[in-house]
Order: sequence, then C-alpha cells, then structure tokens
Amino acid sequence: MTSKRNALALGLVLLLLGTACGSTGVDNDAAGGASPGATSPASPLPSASGTPCDSPPDQKASGLIIQDLTCGTGPAAKTGDILIVDYTGTFENGKVFDTSKKPGGQPFPLQLGAGNVIKGWDIGLVGMNEGGTRRLTIPPSLAYGPDDYNGIPGGSTLIFEVTLLQIQAPPS
Repeated sequence: MTSKRNALALGLVLLLLGTACGSTGVDNDAAGGASPGATSPASPLPSASGTPCDSPPDQKASGLIIQDLTCGTGPAAKTGDILIVDYTGTFENGKVFDTSKKPGGQPFPLQLGAGNVIKGWDIGLVGMNEGGTRRLTIPPSLAYGPDDYNGIPGGSTLIFEVTLLQIQAPPS
C-alpha cells in the first residue's frame, strides 16, 4: 500500500511540475484543430544552467505530445544511437503498467529508430538531451493500436516519463 501511495504522490508531483513548466507539444484532434485541454507551444524550458531546452520535434499531425520536464546537459539523441533510459509508463488514469524503477529493475537500453520499441518512443526521444526527462503522451496509433498487448487494453493512450541516462554510439 505504501508503494502505491509513493507512486501516486510521485506521479502527482511530476504532473504538477509538468503543468508549472508548460508544454512544448500540441495535441490536435482529427479535424486538425486543438483538442480541448490542449496547450499551445510554450517557450523552451530552462535547464539547470539557465539555458533553454532545444524544442522537441513538432508532432501535431501524429497526436504525440512531447513535454520536456527537465533539460539535459549532455548530447542530443539521434536516430541510430543506443539510449540507456529509466522510464515509467502509465495509463491516462495514472495507473502504472510498467517501470524500469521497480525493485530489481534495470535501466532499459534501446537503439533509437530501429523499431525495437513503440513508434511513439522512436519519434519522441529524438533530440532529447542526455540527463533530461521527457513526458511522452502517445496515442494508440503510435503505441499498440487497437489490439490488447501484455495487459495493455487495445486503443490505450499511454503516458511515459523517460529519463535519458546515457547515449552510446551505435555499433559500427
């Protein structure tokens, strides 16, 4: 019960931090207009050094919402790089369905753009700086689509908070 409370409290703090910092993505509906509750692009968030984050890629058409919660100070991730990340995945109601931070969990390695993760990650992590934390709100079309997958109901919008721990050069 305590771990559920801690996870809920952490999620609330991260949500409040994200709201206070603003959004750098726009959620559009199928008609091409802003969805209710969508935010307009905000100015880049300052990093610890006071310099702004690079703007994440614009994903209006795909429905992917990208929000930098913490700017990293390291290099930017590019397609082909090996990323080592910590992540927590939640449903829109805040329920955690997966995390690398569970007891015994390990940071997760992936090759960006190789198709080994859902499309929302391959698109949404490009340009993220090492040391940063980014929230990705991923529509079903860039996640698991209409089909159930490993305890995730079909048609689910997924929210991930991803911290980029390290970028490694791709294998030669």
